[in-house]
Amino acid sequence: MTNRIALLSALLFAAACGGDNAGTPDAHTGIDGHHGFDAGIDSGSGSGSAAPQIAVAITGDFHAGAPGVLAKLDTTALTVTPGLAPTGAVGDNPVVRHIGHELFVVNSLDGNNVTILDDQTFAVVEQLATGASSNPQDVAVVGQKLYVPVYGGKGVAVLTRGSTTIKTVDLSALDADGKPDCASAIIDGTDVYVTCQLLTNFSPTKNGKVAVIDSATDTLRTSFDLTSKNPLGLLEVGSAGKLLVATVDFGSANVGCIEEITTGVTPTSTCLVTNTKLGGYSNRVVAVNDRVFAAVTGPGFPPAFESIVSFDVATTTPTTLTPVSEAISDLAVCPDGAIVVGDVTKTKAGLRVYGATGERTPAALPIGLPPAAAHGLECY
Repeated sequence: MTNRIALLSALLFAAACGGDNAGTPDAHTGIDGHHGFDAGIDSGSGSGSAAPQIAVAITGDFHAGAPGVLAKLDTTALTVTPGLAPTGAVGDNPVVRHIGHELFVVNSLDGNNVTILDDQTFAVVEQLATGASSNPQDVAVVGQKLYVPVYGGKGVAVLTRGSTTIKTVDLSALDADGKPDCASAIIDGTDVYVTCQLLTNFSPTKNGKVAVIDSATDTLRTSFDLTSKNPLGLLEVGSAGKLLVATVDFGSANVGCIEEITTGVTPTSTCLVTNTKLGGYSNRVVAVNDRVFAAVTGPGFPPAFESIVSFDVATTTPTTLTPVSEAISDLAVCPDGAIVVGDVTKTKAGLRVYGATGERTPAALPIGLPPAAAHGLECY
């Protein structure tokens, strides 16, 4: 444990100081409305004047029609305020993105909507339907338009704030069955990058596909293959102007990798680190400068482990940062460098906070349900 805490301290210090890129603007600052970790990670570091951090956790119980929960965590006082979800705002299987000054909650099959909340008051700003049985999976935002990849349709639903109109970017040609099973979206400049799983009977038939949509015309600009099947994780901002997405074979947690996508006129993808090297597949990936933090689930059922793993993009040598006694399914990195994680360990599920000296929480802080959402944590 001592070595793990020492390493975590060193990693958080490097992140807070900007690491090897200190003083260099993050190439992706502002992508998808995120603050850009380079830009915000050193706020108050070493000065004792860090701005207050808000961590938000959403999750559901995966029973159709059951309401989900939204809780706020004060990362300084280490206190949780549960029960903040407005009625109908969070469903049984949600994911959340923090974009600008709002939280975008994507409610999948039972909700078929995107609910926009104020990130301070958690009041509903707007709720936009994605269509009956559309089964939305993620959201990316360009101006007033929301790009929502769906399982129950031909590709991406395009919603416009203040309107009930639903436009479809048809990506059905990417998959032989006409249903590309699109899972995630993120913005790079004026392009919308969308991952598609290409499933048949819930099984990936070939390597995952990435569609690049021109947001000016809402048409497909290009598409390309990933190096592995089933991009199950959500797209995230990586380092050096790249994007990250985790893949996994349903039959083996060690088949697949974290893919690194190089954007541009002719985008490509390579395998940054294999699941074999990680020891399992990633539920959530967060990049801070040139270091990646991933919530990794090991093989087996129940899984051999669920831990936070960290590696430098240059060496991709993984190090486990959380103990095997914790079952970590999700994480978020705060602007001041604190790491908030979701522990789904039975009988003691809740949120934990790690800082420069190791874990700061004496025990998991309950939020009302186990924090089991695959992308249910944000910190700002």
